[in-house]
Amino acid sequence: MSPTLWITVTALCGGLYALGRWSRRHPHDPWVFALWYLALGPRTDVPHMTRRELFESAGAFVTWTLFTVVALQLLLLSAPDSTSLWVQGIAFGLALFLLMGIGGAAYMLVRALLRRPVYLSDSRFSAELALMPFWIERRDWNGLDGHFRRFAERTCGTQVADAIAAVDLGDYRGRLGEALRGALRAAADRAAVIAYLHRPHEQWTGAFCVYGPSETVTAGERPRMGACMAEVAGPPCVELARLFVDHGGTLNAVALYLIARTVVTLGRCLDEVPRLNLAVCMAFEGDGGLLWLREPAGGR
Repeated sequence: MSPTLWITVTALCGGLYALGRWSRRHPHDPWVFALWYLALGPRTDVPHMTRRELFESAGAFVTWTLFTVVALQLLLLSAPDSTSLWVQGIAFGLALFLLMGIGGAAYMLVRALLRRPVYLSDSRFSAELALMPFWIERRDWNGLDGHFRRFAERTCGTQVADAIAAVDLGDYRGRLGEALRGALRAAADRAAVIAYLHRPHEQWTGAFCVYGPSETVTAGERPRMGACMAEVAGPPCVELARLFVDHGGTLNAVALYLIARTVVTLGRCLDEVPRLNLAVCMAFEGDGGLLWLREPAGGR
């Protein structure tokens, strides 16, 4: 191997290593998710793939199969002696890749035809929710809404995404903000966390639960919840509830965009109230994680 080739290979390996380190330090940035999940090769994590991603993976298998066919033909045409052992070995390897590509494309195509358009696995749903802090930390509500609208368009189709985006949440935002202010009044100076417990199966309503500080708090951690001190009912949203029920009534791709719009609405309500020494988070029925919308004044 020539020195130039050695330098090129070393630079590529160093660049990939640095990119991997940066990705691990910023795991929630959308470009990191896109970089590692939109690889050159076809995806094979079938249980967590949407219907569109399965079709795209089948297409990637077909593309690499065609590349293999071209490479095999070029090898056979350019080899002066087709009986050479190394030519036969390479041809056998390419033929094996060819069969794998055909089998992979057929398998992905069948799985795509059998998959519901709105399907999202539980872990994939949680992984998509984990992207939200990227926009929440920047208070970029338009960016958050736009990202999940595009995801809904790619997964469920433009018609469904447009129907969700067309719902006017002005009145819902006003009533949600009023409930939030009621929770803040109940919290006074005694609370550490206000959690909005979202209940999609109950007319897309929820409740603001006011929690006192925990007796055991480790420095540098997010505030832990103690006992519940008060509960303020949140308003329903009939339009979002109807869309939720019409598309299965489960945590799927449609529910993800509906939740994103709810997060945006609550985030804008939070921007209208003064920053107090308490944290605000959301919990979603069916998903075990918490989405932190505001840290206490002064940070963690």
